[in-house]
Amino acid sequence: MISQRFNIIWLILIILLIVLLIGSVFNPLLLFPAIGVSILQSSFNKGLLPIPFSLILLLLLGLRGDYYSIAIMTILAFLLLILLSYRIRYYPFN
Repeated sequence: MISQRFNIIWLILIILLIVLLIGSVFNPLLLFPAIGVSILQSSFNKGLLPIPFSLILLLLLGLRGDYYSIAIMTILAFLLLILLSYRIRYYPFN
């Protein structure tokens, strides 16, 4: 039962992170809550990235113009790929 709760919390945090990153395309101030959520999310999943995901999001603060949106879209594609692999791994035939 405990492991199921951790998976649900991890899934909720990833979805919240995706929503905040989509919002940060329109308002870059939403990147700060996304950094906070990624710090929380890293405590639930140690295998997401070798470097903390929050450091990658902090580096995005220095980008300007089109590079910012391209970087956000790339990170969103990466997170959606993680969600898809999570679904395939735990619910293969549903």
